[in-house]
Amino acid sequence: MRGDALVRSTNALEVIELRMILEPALVRLAAVRATPLDILRIQKAATTPPGVSRGAGDLAFHKQLAEATRNTLVADFYALLRRVGSDSRLHVNSSTPVCINRIEQRDREHKAIADAIADRDPDRAEAAMRAHLVSVQNQIVARLTPGAAVLPASMTQAG
Repeated sequence: MRGDALVRSTNALEVIELRMILEPALVRLAAVRATPLDILRIQKAATTPPGVSRGAGDLAFHKQLAEATRNTLVADFYALLRRVGSDSRLHVNSSTPVCINRIEQRDREHKAIADAIADRDPDRAEAAMRAHLVSVQNQIVARLTPGAAVLPASMTQAG
């Protein structure tokens, strides 16, 4: 199935669900396989540079993580997943503006992931990624169903 067909057959919630399955394992690999140069790139990408769009900054960080696994199949599969997820047909529109502090919060979440990878701590990297993705999922759910309950932080651990 190609990207267009995948977009037609999925939705934003399915994309984040797959990300929640894939990315914690991906950062575990990165924590043990990343080269020193990969780690520097991850740490740099953890902070969104001024003038860079919210989406571009996020994608740059997550792509660095996928590449740091040193597994080309993982990196290519992840790139396909993000292409599907970034397709305009899956964008979640909302009349509520994005919180101005969200980029700062997201950068803190990214930095926690980057620091765990730099420390070669796959457990901490996985937990930080789960917490980050729960935050992303909560935003998606809130935009799709204003007033809906969001997952508590305690749901960030696999159970």
